[in-house]
Amino acid sequence: MESIAKNSLVFKIQRTAEKIFLMIKNDINQIDKTWIYILGIIGLNVLFACYNIPLKRAFQLQLFNIIFLVLIAFPGNKPLRLTGTILSIFSNLLLIILVTVQGILYANYNADLDSTFVIESLANTNLNESSEFLRSLPPTFIFPLILAGSFFLVQTALTLRLYSLRPTSSKFYKYFAVFLCGLSVFAWCKESWRVRFPTGETLKLTSAVEDMQQQWQMSKAENDAALVSAKALLGDISLQPQTIVLVIGESTTRQTMQLYGYIRKNTPMLTKEYQTNPAFLRSDEAYSTEASTIRAFESMFKFEFQQGKNKENLLAMFKAAGYKIIWISNQDDTAIKKTYQYFADKNFNLNHQKGRDSQSMDSVVLNPLKEALKDGTDKKLIVVHLIGLHPHYSLRYPAGTKRNWPEDDVVEKGLEAKDRSPRTQWLRDEYDLAMLYQDKIIYETLKMTESIKQKGTATWIYLSDHGVETGEHLDLVGHSPNTPGGYAIPFLFWSEKSGGSFNKSEAQTRNFRADWLSYLLMDLGGLNSSEMTKMKSWMSPEYQWKEPAVVEKISKKFGIIN
Repeated sequence: MESIAKNSLVFKIQRTAEKIFLMIKNDINQIDKTWIYILGIIGLNVLFACYNIPLKRAFQLQLFNIIFLVLIAFPGNKPLRLTGTILSIFSNLLLIILVTVQGILYANYNADLDSTFVIESLANTNLNESSEFLRSLPPTFIFPLILAGSFFLVQTALTLRLYSLRPTSSKFYKYFAVFLCGLSVFAWCKESWRVRFPTGETLKLTSAVEDMQQQWQMSKAENDAALVSAKALLGDISLQPQTIVLVIGESTTRQTMQLYGYIRKNTPMLTKEYQTNPAFLRSDEAYSTEASTIRAFESMFKFEFQQGKNKENLLAMFKAAGYKIIWISNQDDTAIKKTYQYFADKNFNLNHQKGRDSQSMDSVVLNPLKEALKDGTDKKLIVVHLIGLHPHYSLRYPAGTKRNWPEDDVVEKGLEAKDRSPRTQWLRDEYDLAMLYQDKIIYETLKMTESIKQKGTATWIYLSDHGVETGEHLDLVGHSPNTPGGYAIPFLFWSEKSGGSFNKSEAQTRNFRADWLSYLLMDLGGLNSSEMTKMKSWMSPEYQWKEPAVVEKISKKFGIIN
């Protein structure tokens, strides 16, 4: 029985723990100031970085410097320790500069270092402008710079003091040094981390600036050609005053909207408005033909004006027709800017953070929209591009947003019955909370359009660029080109003339596809319309619906009859 106990797993774990404890106890008296300084330097670096950037990023950056600090603690090898000291001071200088610059960008512009805002600013400047900017730094820049300089001097003094000490050899701390070096080597070897080191960030930023300048040259030529083509194609243009507000959502599927029959009350304001406002219309069957943003924008804003001819740019058409174009964006997207925002007379770029980690709330578009609606121009097209329900969903609604549905409701039970993972159920909850916030924003854009007096006719349109899967067909919540949710979008319409062509029930049964949006906007704007425009304009009496091929294919795959 005793031998069995000694061979048991519990006994082995206990003996191993005792050996480690004894090793630490034997070595504890050998702790010298070397390791106190190393841990102190690491801790101070992380603390300073956290003042400027998120905690996760701060720890990630500090991993690069650890290996140099460990070299300083290498006993008996003075050249190696000197090399570690020089590299540590230089690395620390680069890291301090990086986090300080990023901190200043966050504090003053709410911008990432690799955001389009920063890249465009660098691409559109020169040496003289840069020097003038540096000479006129606002007071808010001064304190971070003084703090960074002071911190660098302190850290340099600590590093030099570390080098002056005589490190002792200790078995436990050899293991600890190997562990720290392993973390640092991992950071240097992992490419997605290595590019975060200041030299990597600089090379990446330099390359992005050069690419931006080249793209500008190419897109300018393309856009100028599009404008020339638009002027040649346009014939008779309506002289009637017209205001069109186009609100474009992001990653929003109608399958999980209360307005479209979803059981959770995640669009209470839009649902009530639909029930009480006879001019507020919706299409029950609306589809995008693409499942990603850039391709969806291309489908919406580039269209065949003449059968078999090259596609035209809708924004160039409106520009050529004399419309004032105002673009309000809560997304930081280079491709959209250079291809479509290029034609805008006024741009409000409100989000300077890249992609999924952006925390810019869509409420930021409301004041610019109010300003745009007050513009006295007779004919104007206002495009509002929301960040909508772009993943991550938890960043798409303010803290404290509360659900309007019980935790263990029919939706939750339905997902469980479909054997959806806890992660899918959790993301579905976040998605619905984000939709609850979107409900307020979309509703506000509608009411603002209704309330501000316009010259002529005012029209408001809302649709999403594409949809997402929300756990209905797959164990997935997110972008999905292979399920119906990826294409099923909302389409909402209001006009002072709504009901003139067809009523609510007719609008519900009139299907809509986003790649025909250009024809609807051409029709609304009074631009020269061809036979194709009349057949594809949702509001035209001659509208002829045709189901998108991608929707037909996926519907058959999942046995859905439209």
